[in-house]
Amino acid sequence: MSELESRAKNEGYPFISILGHPGYYAKLGYQLASHYDIYAPFPAPDNVYFIKELKTDSLANVQGTISYLNAFND
Repeated sequence: MSELESRAKNEGYPFISILGHPGYYAKLGYQLASHYDIYAPFPAPDNVYFIKELKTDSLANVQGTISYLNAFND
């Protein structure tokens, strides 16, 4: 995960959204995306969809549904 976060920061991504185990991702500093009024584009339980800022305040004034590239929809 640290490599993923490092690469994403270097590429200028403001945050990472991820679907996964609550105990694991919470330990890594991920927060429930719903706390930011951000939601998955597919049905997912609230307690497994997370988000983490990579830049300070990158989620300020951000809300809605995450969109993925079409490659993830096939």
